[in-house]
Amino acid sequence: MKVSVIIPVYNAENYIEECLLSVMQQDYADIEIILVNDFTPDRSFLRAKEVISQNIWQGTVQYLEHDRNRGPSAARNTGIAHSKGEYLFFLDNDDTLTDKTAISYLVECALETATPRDLVVGNFQKIAGNRVDFILASHQRSYSENVDVFKDYALSKLWVIGCAKLIHRDFLVQNQLFFKEGIFHEDVLWAFYLYRVVSNIYSTPKIVYNHYEREGSITWDVKERNIRDQITVILMMYQAYLDQPDYLPKETLFVIELYRKEVLEWLVTIDAKNLSISIEAFILEQVKRLKQIKVPAKTGRSRFNKQNLWLRLPAKILTQILIKRRNR
Repeated sequence: MKVSVIIPVYNAENYIEECLLSVMQQDYADIEIILVNDFTPDRSFLRAKEVISQNIWQGTVQYLEHDRNRGPSAARNTGIAHSKGEYLFFLDNDDTLTDKTAISYLVECALETATPRDLVVGNFQKIAGNRVDFILASHQRSYSENVDVFKDYALSKLWVIGCAKLIHRDFLVQNQLFFKEGIFHEDVLWAFYLYRVVSNIYSTPKIVYNHYEREGSITWDVKERNIRDQITVILMMYQAYLDQPDYLPKETLFVIELYRKEVLEWLVTIDAKNLSISIEAFILEQVKRLKQIKVPAKTGRSRFNKQNLWLRLPAKILTQILIKRRNR
C-alpha cells in the first residue's frame, strides 16, 4: 500500500535535508515523496533535489511547482491532486519524522481492522530551541462513532495539527477535506471539518512527528494577520454550526468559544508597532467581527460566562476594556 508524503517547499534551505532524510530512512518501502515548490525565493527546492539524488532512495518522487507563492494550504492541495497513494501524510519542510518506523507503524494501525481506518492520529512533540514540549498527554483509542470523535476533539484529546496523521485519500477527496487557501491557521479549520465527518479512526500516544517552532514561523509571534485569519476561521466554524444546528451544538460552541478566548487574549498582548492601523481601531474592528457570533445562554459553559458577558457589551465599550487591560 502506497503512502504519499506531501511536503510543501518554501524558505527551508537549512532544514529540508533533515526533513527529507527522515522520510528516506523509513523502513516502510512503498512511499511516494511529493515535493511542491511554492515559488520559494531560496534554494530549498534545488537542495531537496540534491538530497534525493545524493542518497539511495527506492521510493518514487514527484517534483511539482507553483508559478507564484500560494501558501502551504495550496501546496498541500496540489500534492493531494497529484498523489497516487492510498494514504496521505503531510510533512512540513522544517519538521521531521521521529524515527524510521513512524510510517510503518501508522500503516499497521490503519490496516489492523477488517475495514481499513480512514484516519490514524499520531502523537507529536513540539520542539522550541533545545526544549521539548509534549502538548498534551495523548491517549490510545479506537473510534467507530463520529459523536465520540467530535466530543474528544472538543476536549482537545485529538490533535488539530494537519501533520502527524495518516489519512485515507479517498475519504479525504470524497468529503472535500481540502485546505482553505490564503489563510493562516488552516489546520485549525481543516481539523474542525475533519472531526465532524470521520468515524473510523485510531488515536495513538506514540510520537511519530517532530514539530519545530522556529523564529519567524506563524506560531512564533502573533501578528495582525494571525488574528484576522483566526477570526475568519472562527466565523466559518460558526457558519457550520448555523448550517447544522442539531449537530452536537454544545461541543461545537465550546470549540468556538475556546478560539474566541484565544483571540481576545491575543488582542491584549499583540505588539501594536506593526499594525496597519491604530491599536484602538484594530481591536474595535476585530471585536465587531467576534460579536457576529451569537452563543445561546443555555448552551454556554460556566468557564465562558465572563467572556460571553463581555461580548454582549457594545463593541466600543469592550474595546475600551481591552485597551485598559493592555495598559496594566
